[in-house]
Amino acid sequence: MNNLTQRICSAAVLILILVVLIHPATTIPIKATAIGFISLIILWEYSRLFKSRFIRIFFPILVIGGLLEMLFFTGYLEKTSNYLFWFLCLLWLFILFQVLTYKKKNINDFLIFIFGYFILLPFVASLFFMVMNPGIFLYVVIVVSIADSAAFFVGRTMGKTSLLPNISPGKTIEGFIGGVLIASLFSCLIALFYGLQDRLLEFLYLGFLVALISVLGDVFFSLLKRNKGIKDSSNLIPGHGGFIDLLDGTIAALPLLTFLSFRINELGSTLALIGF
Repeated sequence: MNNLTQRICSAAVLILILVVLIHPATTIPIKATAIGFISLIILWEYSRLFKSRFIRIFFPILVIGGLLEMLFFTGYLEKTSNYLFWFLCLLWLFILFQVLTYKKKNINDFLIFIFGYFILLPFVASLFFMVMNPGIFLYVVIVVSIADSAAFFVGRTMGKTSLLPNISPGKTIEGFIGGVLIASLFSCLIALFYGLQDRLLEFLYLGFLVALISVLGDVFFSLLKRNKGIKDSSNLIPGHGGFIDLLDGTIAALPLLTFLSFRINELGSTLALIGF
């Protein structure tokens, strides 16, 4: 079985799992169990990026402990979502600086730990929020997938200028621009499909934001893998690598959109309409 066939088969299975997870007929315990299992895999994959064996063990334990604490402060999280949103924005700005100034293998375990904790903790929390509002997750997955696919095809046909040659030589500026713009327009199509014609401009901006941050998430995880000297986060998904390889853009964008929906109740209510 060649790589393309593996990717298609894996994608078909993953889409089926996604449909089951967000379908209204799926019970909450099943959704929570599946999300918990996927979250553990992602934490394990991220722990492989550390050079220290001690931190590889300590990191997942600390994140799981943080998640258990968050169960008792759900209402508090909603009240502080404004601060959490801006904190994540500042964090990704700092990550952008790291991406733009990256030199060969200069990211130490401490920074990788800090980045991972404050990125994966809100991401996993957002995944569990999906149990109650799967529309946000579905929207992010669709827009990120379109941005990624569009960037690939535009880059293949028109790409001439490398975006970040030290981190991801295959990505081009033309592909980046094409991916973000096409994803933004596709976001408007989602609005039209669900009868939200009066929200087209909002969905255009939203698609642009999600696509933009997804690209940063993609190159950031590429940076960490290059820093460790590995190609994929794992080999669990034939043709794709690991769950981090598959969800890198979603990991970056989902928490921001989740906290933004807490800040703007109307946005959360609108995205809740997206589903099957």
